[in-house]
Amino acid sequence: DDDMDTPNAPHLPGAKRGDDGSRTSRVEVLTTSVSFSPTGREWSAVSGEGLHVYSLDDDMVFDPISLTESVTPASVQAKLRAKEWGDALRMSLHLNETGLIRRVV
Repeated sequence: DDDMDTPNAPHLPGAKRGDDGSRTSRVEVLTTSVSFSPTGREWSAVSGEGLHVYSLDDDMVFDPISLTESVTPASVQAKLRAKEWGDALRMSLHLNETGLIRRVV
Protein backbone atom coordinates (compact mmCIF):
# COMPACT_ATOMS: atom_id res chain seq x y z
CA ASP A 1 0.00 0.00 0.00
CA ASP A 2 1.41 3.39 -0.96
CA ASP A 3 -0.30 5.14 2.02
CA MET A 4 1.72 3.03 4.46
CA ASP A 5 4.96 3.94 2.68
CA THR A 6 4.57 7.65 3.39
CA PRO A 7 6.42 8.79 6.52
CA ASN A 8 3.47 10.58 8.23
CA ALA A 9 0.78 8.01 7.48
CA PRO A 10 -0.70 6.71 10.74
CA HIS A 11 -0.53 2.98 11.35
CA LEU A 12 -3.89 1.96 12.75
CA PRO A 13 -4.48 -1.58 13.96
CA GLY A 14 -6.66 -3.46 11.48
CA ALA A 15 -6.67 -0.62 8.96
CA LYS A 16 -5.60 -1.37 5.41
CA ARG A 17 -4.94 2.29 4.61
CA GLY A 18 -4.01 5.28 6.68
CA ASP A 19 -6.03 8.47 7.09
CA ASP A 20 -4.20 11.57 8.24
CA GLY A 21 -7.47 13.47 8.71
CA SER A 22 -6.58 16.28 6.32
CA ARG A 23 -9.32 17.41 3.99
CA THR A 24 -9.28 19.80 1.11
CA SER A 25 -12.24 21.86 0.07
CA ARG A 26 -12.84 25.05 -1.82
CA VAL A 27 -14.32 27.98 0.02
CA GLU A 28 -17.57 29.22 -1.48
CA VAL A 29 -18.40 32.91 -1.22
CA LEU A 30 -21.89 34.18 -2.01
CA THR A 31 -21.63 37.14 -4.36
CA THR A 32 -24.54 39.55 -4.41
CA SER A 33 -23.33 41.93 -7.12
CA VAL A 34 -20.64 42.14 -9.81
CA SER A 35 -19.80 45.30 -11.77
CA PHE A 36 -17.31 45.99 -14.53
CA SER A 37 -15.62 49.28 -15.39
CA PRO A 38 -16.39 50.90 -18.76
CA THR A 39 -12.91 49.92 -20.00
CA GLY A 40 -13.30 46.32 -18.84
CA ARG A 41 -9.90 46.44 -17.10
CA GLU A 42 -11.34 46.54 -13.57
CA TRP A 43 -14.20 44.75 -11.88
CA SER A 44 -15.63 44.51 -8.41
CA ALA A 45 -17.76 42.07 -6.49
CA VAL A 46 -19.84 42.52 -3.36
CA SER A 47 -20.07 39.51 -1.06
CA GLY A 48 -20.65 38.68 2.55
CA GLU A 49 -16.90 39.15 2.99
CA GLY A 50 -17.04 42.77 1.76
CA LEU A 51 -16.15 44.67 -1.41
CA HIS A 52 -13.53 43.07 -3.65
CA VAL A 53 -11.89 45.22 -6.35
CA TYR A 54 -9.72 43.64 -9.05
CA SER A 55 -7.69 45.16 -11.87
CA LEU A 56 -5.61 43.99 -14.80
CA ASP A 57 -3.32 47.00 -14.23
CA ASP A 58 -0.62 46.86 -11.56
CA ASP A 59 -0.74 50.62 -10.92
CA MET A 60 -4.41 50.68 -9.89
CA VAL A 61 -4.76 51.70 -6.25
CA PHE A 62 -8.08 51.55 -4.45
CA ASP A 63 -8.06 52.87 -0.88
CA PRO A 64 -11.60 52.90 0.51
CA ILE A 65 -10.82 54.75 3.77
CA SER A 66 -13.60 57.27 4.49
CA LEU A 67 -15.26 56.37 1.21
CA THR A 68 -19.02 56.40 1.54
CA GLU A 69 -21.91 56.35 -0.90
CA SER A 70 -22.06 60.15 -0.69
CA VAL A 71 -18.53 60.52 -2.16
CA THR A 72 -19.19 60.63 -5.89
CA PRO A 73 -17.88 62.69 -8.82
CA ALA A 74 -21.19 64.59 -8.77
CA SER A 75 -20.78 65.47 -5.09
CA VAL A 76 -17.25 66.71 -5.80
CA GLN A 77 -18.68 68.98 -8.50
CA ALA A 78 -21.29 70.23 -6.02
CA LYS A 79 -18.55 71.06 -3.50
CA LEU A 80 -16.67 72.98 -6.20
CA ARG A 81 -19.81 74.99 -7.06
CA ALA A 82 -20.27 75.75 -3.34
CA LYS A 83 -16.59 76.83 -3.19
CA GLU A 84 -15.84 74.22 -0.54
CA TRP A 85 -12.36 73.61 -1.94
CA GLY A 86 -11.00 71.47 0.91
CA ASP A 87 -13.93 69.05 0.89
CA ALA A 88 -13.82 68.82 -2.91
CA LEU A 89 -10.09 68.02 -2.83
CA ARG A 90 -10.45 65.44 -0.06
CA MET A 91 -13.33 63.72 -1.84
CA SER A 92 -11.54 63.69 -5.21
CA LEU A 93 -8.45 62.19 -3.58
CA HIS A 94 -10.57 59.47 -1.99
CA LEU A 95 -12.03 58.62 -5.41
CA ASN A 96 -8.50 58.58 -6.87
CA GLU A 97 -9.65 59.72 -10.30
CA THR A 98 -6.86 61.69 -11.99
CA GLY A 99 -9.16 63.85 -14.15
CA LEU A 100 -11.32 64.77 -11.16
CA ILE A 101 -8.30 65.64 -9.00
CA ARG A 102 -6.91 67.87 -11.78
CA ARG A 103 -10.26 69.64 -12.09
CA VAL A 104 -10.30 70.37 -8.34
CA VAL A 105 -6.69 71.54 -8.18
